[in-house]
Amino acid sequence: MVRALHVMSLFLCTVATLAADTPPAGKAERPWVQDTASAVARWQAMRFGLFVHWGPASLTGNEISWSRGGTTSGMMPAEAYDQLYQRFNPTRFDADAWAKTAKAAGMKYLVITAKHADGFCLWPSQFTDYTISKTPFKRDIIKELSMACKRHGIQFCVYYCITDWYHPDYPLGSPGGRSEKPNPNMPRYLEFVKHQTEELITKYGPLGLLWFDIGDRAVWFSEYRQYGDDLYTFVKTLQPSLVVNDRCVQSVPPSGDYATWEGKIGPFNRERPWETCTVIGGHWAWTGSAATEVGIMSLRECVRMLLRVAGNDGNFLLNVGPRADGCIEPVQVQRLKEMGDWLKQYGEGVYGTRGGPFKAGRWGASTCKGNTIYLFPMKWPRQGPLILPPIAAKITNTRALTGGKAVVTQNEAGTFVSLAADYRPPIVAVIKLTVDRKALEIPPVDVVTFTSRDPKMQQLKDLTRGASYTISSNIDPSWKAETSGLLEDNGRNAGFAFHTRKGPDQHLIIDLKHTAAIQRIEIINRRDACQDRARTLTVWVAGDGAGEAPTTWQELWRAEQSDADWIIELDDRDINSRFVKIGLREDEYFHLSSVRVYGP
Repeated sequence: MVRALHVMSLFLCTVATLAADTPPAGKAERPWVQDTASAVARWQAMRFGLFVHWGPASLTGNEISWSRGGTTSGMMPAEAYDQLYQRFNPTRFDADAWAKTAKAAGMKYLVITAKHADGFCLWPSQFTDYTISKTPFKRDIIKELSMACKRHGIQFCVYYCITDWYHPDYPLGSPGGRSEKPNPNMPRYLEFVKHQTEELITKYGPLGLLWFDIGDRAVWFSEYRQYGDDLYTFVKTLQPSLVVNDRCVQSVPPSGDYATWEGKIGPFNRERPWETCTVIGGHWAWTGSAATEVGIMSLRECVRMLLRVAGNDGNFLLNVGPRADGCIEPVQVQRLKEMGDWLKQYGEGVYGTRGGPFKAGRWGASTCKGNTIYLFPMKWPRQGPLILPPIAAKITNTRALTGGKAVVTQNEAGTFVSLAADYRPPIVAVIKLTVDRKALEIPPVDVVTFTSRDPKMQQLKDLTRGASYTISSNIDPSWKAETSGLLEDNGRNAGFAFHTRKGPDQHLIIDLKHTAAIQRIEIINRRDACQDRARTLTVWVAGDGAGEAPTTWQELWRAEQSDADWIIELDDRDINSRFVKIGLREDEYFHLSSVRVYGP
């Protein structure tokens, strides 16, 4: 890798020097600024889109691009991977069916992987032979899908990966950019990228988004920063209204037109447009594990993730990986239709809204538009009303759109929300508030986890303060798991605080540092995706163990199904323990967002 970086630097020496002498373009030199602002606002109002990862890799059931060039399970030699296109013949592909699926789901835009990091193109590009035209299928996927989206009122967008582990001019190769090409030529390769993006914009546009991706981000943003700026300017010149994400450019303020969060819910942000993308189940590309109900997110998980994203003022891009024959798995189509059915009833609280004023978190989410605030409570206290912070507005009317009579009162201490338990749907309640001012003008407020307001909790201490923990394995040390929040702040993590490998007895062990009477355990599931992996969650406890993790454990509690979070009450049990072990009862990946243990 070090030599590869050196080679890249040599190629860029002259170009980078010249670029460094060129002052950044001002607004007067960027005539697309106004068009971009309008286009981004229209895109934000859409809120919900379909991501599609597809290509010859779907023949294997392994991940697209990342399975190329390896010898471990789930990977294959690059030479074999690169021949998959010769068997790629998706005779059941129906562009109208895909567009109808997106429309039925309530999605407003669609993003298709025109070219991923494996270099294969779903359109007949004039600048490479590694395209759909060389497969037995031959038909232009991008053309058919762009036309179908137009017919069904879906904004058509394309994903284009700048990284290309197949192309001889790109310096790095598979697996995952960890090998070096013998004769790279990056300046020539960037001309190739320009030619291809011009094809996509001029032949299939106008496009809604150009969703750039980078497999070697650290290299791109350090070695090829100026190329990214140049590419951004190039595509904007071709289509001023084109919305471009943040993955090709870091220098042009403020790093593309919007930020991308992959597999995680972004934090509340009204200043910088953003989007969360995640998978409905399995990998990004097709895998057999996502072909069954148990392998994909539940309707409850899908809707709640959409609402938490919208509540933090982001867009939600939900991915499916079609099969090699061109069909999207029926269980995924059904789940998307269920989301659409829910949005037909309650979509007024999603489309055209902005996040807040109550920031999304464990409690739920809120959105707003005009003089209206939509509340989506997802976690109610065991007794009494849901207590939210006070806001700088008077609530003049309240209506529970999901049924029942909601009562919302205000004082200096907070906003108190009550709704009979019989009218709290398993998915989420929707409560519509009318306020006496423009809701977007109300300063956003953080929501403290309700348990801290529960009178009973005032009598308990957080035993995890000062505790330590270990995990059974780590899937990839380079992953930026939000470890600082695991024992510190329930609901802080947007994704996961740790992620083990797949296998038996994957677990987390918490050392409280002393024996304590445990009365309550709160566990927050992974917040962004794959929540169903925790369906066999189990908690064990053990005594002091002479300061070392014990070998004998007492089972304390077990889940019967996956959930967003669990509160385990132990009031009537005499549990005096130092160690808490949390794990699964099956061979599976294990990941959680937050754990807290309470006692007197």
